[in-house]
Amino acid sequence: MKVPKFLLSFLPESFSRNMEDLNTILRNLTLEDNLACQIVNGLTINSGSEISVPHSLKSTPKYFIILRQQGNGNIVDGDSAWTDTQVFLKNVGASQAVVTVALLRG
Repeated sequence: MKVPKFLLSFLPESFSRNMEDLNTILRNLTLEDNLACQIVNGLTINSGSEISVPHSLKSTPKYFIILRQQGNGNIVDGDSAWTDTQVFLKNVGASQAVVTVALLRG
């Protein structure tokens, strides 16, 4: 959202510049910048299998979000415990899925 010019006219010039700069920065943040997360692309998970997904978050993630999926798989937490270096995802669906996930710290 751009700061309306008429509002900026009521503020000191330095504050107006700071608001514009902040607006520019916030509009250019990525998903990973906004959330304490790591995005992992192109994970292929066959039907009925569990995979290990390494990460570099330096703590055990609490959640995952599927950002993109190809195929009719049903991706859930794996049976193995998540750690500060890897998580486990399982496909309990009837077909293979290729997913992009965001691993989120709590």
